[in-house]
Amino acid sequence: MEKVEIMYRFLQPSSSSPLPQPQSLPHRATDRSTIWSTSIQGPRNRWSRAMIVAGLVACMIGQSASADVTDTADHGFRLRIVRQVNAPAAALFERLVMRFDAWWSPEHSYSGDAANFRMDLAEGWLVERLRDGGWVRHMAVAYYQPDRTLRLLGGLGPLQELGCHGALTFTLEEQQPQATQLVVTYHVIGFVPGGLQSIAPSVDQVLQQQVDRLIAPWEPSD
Repeated sequence: MEKVEIMYRFLQPSSSSPLPQPQSLPHRATDRSTIWSTSIQGPRNRWSRAMIVAGLVACMIGQSASADVTDTADHGFRLRIVRQVNAPAAALFERLVMRFDAWWSPEHSYSGDAANFRMDLAEGWLVERLRDGGWVRHMAVAYYQPDRTLRLLGGLGPLQELGCHGALTFTLEEQQPQATQLVVTYHVIGFVPGGLQSIAPSVDQVLQQQVDRLIAPWEPSD
């Protein structure tokens, strides 16, 4: 039960510092007492709810079925996802960076709307605007090489509240004009009761979903 309880805890993003030139969104009254509630209802808890569902699925199928978790330990884990994409590297990279809101699932957001995400390469961060005027700084852009590499630093979702640090790297290698190998790795370190290895399958499931959405335009339709 301990690892499930971890995923129920949710952090209210700080609103003490505004974003540079933020765009206004309709104000919505918020009951702050619900933010720390163990309830998994409402858009503020959407990310935690999705992580819980992914964790339950991972527990049912077993970690052995999730080959993308390459290394685990009490204080860290490493994920690796490889996809062959029938697209030029430039097109895939453009969708990765410039169309983040088009492929990132709103189920793994604080606001419930992926359109609120913005990747600012000049400032070096990935942020999400909240409907009450607040914001979440999800990750920092640490390495950017056009059409080849994007590295983001930070803890996704509940990992941020837990104080975990991670390096999420997207590497693109164009093997033919219309064929690109995409390799996604996520190295996470930190401390949580019960060990980080208990969370790895959940994070793996979520990240695989995002990668599948990223490459969806080039996947054959059923």
